[in-house]
Amino acid sequence: MNGFAIQLRTAQVVMDRFPEKSQKILQLYRTVDHIRQICDDMALAIETLERFKSKSDRDNSAEIADFQEVIEKLNHELIEIVDAQGSG
Repeated sequence: MNGFAIQLRTAQVVMDRFPEKSQKILQLYRTVDHIRQICDDMALAIETLERFKSKSDRDNSAEIADFQEVIEKLNHELIEIVDAQGSG
């Protein structure tokens, strides 16, 4: 998978969380480094959270809570920036 395909996959993970803002997120993802970093971090955190949730061999509740908190903070930061850029 080339870098552009990975970027689009990452952006899609985030856009799926915010369908009403997906066009604006994609536009900003392509042009604003900080948005791209937030989306990349969020996609990685979501992927890691899903891995922790799928493992039943030990208690992952602390890790799950930590990643949920990180994702919520990234969600908030992303939406603040997107909303400041105008509606999409």
